[in-house]
Amino acid sequence: MALARALADRAIERHPPATLAWDWEETVLMLGVAELHRVSGEPRYRDYVRAYVDAAIAAGGPAITTSDSCAPALLAALLVIDGDDPAAPTGRSSTTRSTTSITAPSGRRPAA
Repeated sequence: MALARALADRAIERHPPATLAWDWEETVLMLGVAELHRVSGEPRYRDYVRAYVDAAIAAGGPAITTSDSCAPALLAALLVIDGDDPAAPTGRSSTTRSTTSITAPSGRRPAA
């Protein structure tokens, strides 16, 4: 866990969310940071992912023009599942689970 934190912290320090493109490579980084949040419970990692999604929204919304630019949309879904809806104002508490209408491929809602 210490190595994962050190790598994530360095990436976060070197790559402010607003400077990152909405693309596949950045999604790989963000999914790693999101997973680190899941296993560590440290909100700063979720906050970094949220800041990335917020920056894309603030810039007029992400342009999904290729399959590579579609991948980051998964991050918004992960935030919603975590109870942090990107459509809500920044700072929404992640202590309550979301009651969104995201459905699993089977048509069932994901488990809370």
